[in-house]
Amino acid sequence: MSDASDNKNPDLGIGPGTLARVIRSALDIMERKLRDHAATNDGSVPLNALRSIRQSVDPDDSDEMRKLVSSGWKDIANAAERENLESKRKYPLERLIVQRFDHLLAPHGKDPVQNQTLSRRVIPAFIAALQQMIGPELYQEYEDRCQAIVDATRDRVGESFSWSMVYADSGAHVLVTDILVYIARYFDDVERRRHWMEDFFERMMPPGKTEAEQQWKFKAMEFHMLIDALYQNLQRGLSDSNYATRLKKRYGDANLAYVEMMLENMAVDRRSVEATADNENETFL
Repeated sequence: MSDASDNKNPDLGIGPGTLARVIRSALDIMERKLRDHAATNDGSVPLNALRSIRQSVDPDDSDEMRKLVSSGWKDIANAAERENLESKRKYPLERLIVQRFDHLLAPHGKDPVQNQTLSRRVIPAFIAALQQMIGPELYQEYEDRCQAIVDATRDRVGESFSWSMVYADSGAHVLVTDILVYIARYFDDVERRRHWMEDFFERMMPPGKTEAEQQWKFKAMEFHMLIDALYQNLQRGLSDSNYATRLKKRYGDANLAYVEMMLENMAVDRRSVEATADNENETFL
């Protein structure tokens, strides 16, 4: 019954759709109880039997229903968190930027692993940090430029539109590079910026829903994982003489010098962080 109902119903979205599935499962249990009773009573379900069946599916009296309520609540809570995080990415610029480190994010429904994957809770914190560095007026200008790219892509391909087309758009790559070149100046002192982001993320990330999420922290290695992913393409481009020439033409020597200095300082700070971690591990062992 549930599969057929799922196919007939329209897409309600992450949250309402999850709640609908829980309700349909509860209705399935009730229907089965009614069918079982009717099958042994000439197909009839008198009022007193209906009341008894109703009581038998009350979560206080039914192990099956209690399990459904428990698992359903977890599903709904996870869906609400996913919808909240996705809503933070509904603006095209944010989707475009987050795509640069999307591969580092823990899969939906999975806990992040310290020093290996990033919690999805970093998305709203990162967006807030980016807005702080760029400022509201310039951020809106970038947002408008990104929206124009999305609109042009939709006009060109119609219903075939997908975000992968935007991610692959040359204008989108230029836009992201514009942002990365601009904010490089804020990383002249990498250690100080790292400490600022660690503290900022700790305050801005939504609460963790699981024990593993609560224990996961945005620390030094997570900072380097995120920033390295953001600048990976730009760093690779600087090692290509033809691409580097185009970069200099667009941004000028002074701005590219900021980027190169920032990347060098990031490498130095990462080695320091890794050395500290190695020493701590040796001490622990």
